[in-house]
Amino acid sequence: MTDATEKQAALVNLLFEKTKERKLEWKPALRDEWFQVSFADYTVQIGIKDSERSDGEVDAVIQVLDSNGDIADVFTDVDLSGEPGARVSLSGGSPSWYAEMFEIYQMARRSARGADFALDKLLGELRRK
Repeated sequence: MTDATEKQAALVNLLFEKTKERKLEWKPALRDEWFQVSFADYTVQIGIKDSERSDGEVDAVIQVLDSNGDIADVFTDVDLSGEPGARVSLSGGSPSWYAEMFEIYQMARRSARGADFALDKLLGELRRK
């Protein structure tokens, strides 16, 4: 695994962990169905795109943008999975980087859209009836 790929893998693992702990505030990105979280100097975006490998498959994509909005780095689950010696990801010990990145995507989407807040409000209203 290259130094860059190790850092990308570490980023995915930390995004997974912090998103699961609800410590990151994901928001909708400008691209439809992409989500982002901003830090002091960089923004991380996550999305899903059609795979270039075959019809019907999709890849999870992470982009790192600098403070000017320029792409500093971009990689997919395939980039991580295709590396010799790729580590096992954190999501349940699964060796699938796609599974981990897709779970981040789903959690980011729910966070950005306020899904848990909406469900909490609905459950509260229903319990009072």
